Amino acid sequence: MSKARTTFLEHIIAYKGATEADLIVSRAPVEVLHNAQAQLLRNGLAVVGYAILEDFIRTRTAEILSRIGNGTT
Repeated sequence: MSKARTTFLEHIIAYKGATEADLIVSRAPVEVLHNAQAQLLRNGLAVVGYAILEDFIRTRTAEILSRIGNGTT
């Protein structure tokens, strides 16, 4: 398995664990502070998820292009 895929899977496993944390779950509407913090954390996780995917695409593309340049598959 390529290094890009291995790293991607490690990041996705960590990301999945982070999305299952109780901190990001909204509570009753009266818990305004917690809900605002949970929303902020969810927004941050969305950015991190995008960054994980972007890093995988960039790294995997570089791996593929390096193979093309060497003439191997």
